[in-house]
Parts: sequence; structure tokens; C-alpha cells
Amino acid sequence: MLFDVPAQPLAAALEHFMEAAKASVVVDSAVIAGRTSASLQGYFSPEGALRSLLSGTGLDPRSIGFRAYTLDLSPRVGAAQPSLPFAFYAAAIQQAVTNALCQHGETRPTHYRVVMRLWISPAGAVNHIRLGGSTGNPSLDTAIGDALEHIDIGAPAPVGLPQPVKLAILPRATPSEAACSPSEAGVQPMQNLTR
Repeated sequence: MLFDVPAQPLAAALEHFMEAAKASVVVDSAVIAGRTSASLQGYFSPEGALRSLLSGTGLDPRSIGFRAYTLDLSPRVGAAQPSLPFAFYAAAIQQAVTNALCQHGETRPTHYRVVMRLWISPAGAVNHIRLGGSTGNPSLDTAIGDALEHIDIGAPAPVGLPQPVKLAILPRATPSEAACSPSEAGVQPMQNLTR
């Protein structure tokens, strides 16, 4: 894949990377605060691109699923930190959102881009959703809200889960990427990158 991401605050660089690579990076904002990415220009695999982007930040990517990563402190910087405690729950959120959107032809995450914030009850139900902007289609915006209202994540929310949880839904580049499955449907967890 071709990447062209200038050096910039790491949170912004990760958003550019996730969109270009159709990948997920689940990381707490405290881990990336104050860090600056390296510039990234050229052809890379998604993991190679992420490693290059993180050069000099003291962080290393660790795969947690298909094109899904979390970031750990590099061993050369200090003892490795435990993985993000909410990574498993972020994957459950991704699956529940994808399943809900895939139930309706209009909301299948294949052709639109939108960022949303979800508030999740202690029992694990989405009790509030707010779109961070419009898809450009008011009826689609309403359909997304309706599809996700009160969905059940399938497990109680972990204590201390940062809220709201931010997700980005990205369009798929080709029809072959249009499969509506949790790993390929374009739902990108961006937990606590920005609020």
C-alpha cells in the first residue's frame, strides 16, 4: 500500500494510518499523548507502515487481530507495559456494532464514512450514540442511529472503561472488501484517541 503521512502528533498520524490501511489501532490517549510520529512515505504492508510511523516514539505495535493493533512501550525504553486493558472489550464493541449495521442493507459499512461516539452502560448496552458529523445522507444518519440504539455488547462494560468510545466507519476500497464480517467491515475502534 502507498502511504504519505507527514510527521505530526501521533494521534492525528494514527487516524491517517487507520484510514489509509483500513486497520484498527486501539490505544489509550495517555499512551500517545505528547508523542510525534515519524513521516511515512512509500509502499508498506500495514504492519510495516505502523512500525515506521512509530519510529522514535518509544512504542511498538502488537497485533490483536486482522489489521488490528495495540501499542506497547518498546523494551528498549523500559519494561513492557501490559496491553491495553480494554482491548478485548474494544473488539467486542467492534463486533456488536458491525453485526448491528450488517442487519440492514442501507447501513452495511461499505460505502460511507462517519465517526461516532458511544456511551455504554455498566451492563454492556449502548445507551447513547452521537454521530461526529453526517455521512452526507440524512436518512442514512438516522438509519445508523436506529440500528445502533440500545444494542447489547454481549458483556458488561469493564470498570473504568473510558467513555465515550469513539468509532470510525470507513468505506471499503473495492467490492471484494465489502464482506460484512467483524474483521472486514470497516468499523475502526478509536477508543479514547480524542473525545
